[in-house]
Amino acid sequence: MIVGLGIIILGFLILIDNRIVFLTDKERPCVMIRICRQCIKKSDAACGLERLFLFATLSLAILNLMPLISPLMPLQREVIIFGSRVCQWSPEILQILEFRIYPLVGFILFIASFFILLAIKETPARYARYTFSLGMGFLFFPLFQYILLHCYYDRMDWSAFWEELTELMLASGILIFLWVFPGLAKKQNEEKLC
Repeated sequence: MIVGLGIIILGFLILIDNRIVFLTDKERPCVMIRICRQCIKKSDAACGLERLFLFATLSLAILNLMPLISPLMPLQREVIIFGSRVCQWSPEILQILEFRIYPLVGFILFIASFFILLAIKETPARYARYTFSLGMGFLFFPLFQYILLHCYYDRMDWSAFWEELTELMLASGILIFLWVFPGLAKKQNEEKLC
């Protein structure tokens, strides 16, 4: 789920950049040229969007640390679902992975994005978006699991229900997006051939 979410976010970042913003396109002006005083593509000015991304990566890195200070809440219980006994469990080792290790990995990925934005001079967003997207996967998944565990600790059947429903909504949303914009992939392929 983490990698899949990271790939989805990366795809949307690339789509937004290639079709709307044009931040990494060397020939086309960035859409923010209207509100920026100077553009990095035309002068030695600092890029406003890249400065905003520097703040965003640090903010998200800090947000990623939220589950680290919460107590672990291991559980194991049986519930009856549609007449069948189901064992629901969230062992401590799994919670260490989800609420300690994953947030640290996400923190490191966001900090890496920050330093990529600082270190690379020409279109750093093109390179930082990879670590940023994967960092978003390591941010959203542990936070979502954390929220589900704490909201539905006494009713883990509802936790599983909401987790699966949101996965279904995400997959459906991607399919609907591709159905609503069918020419998107075709146009991108045609541009690469030219």
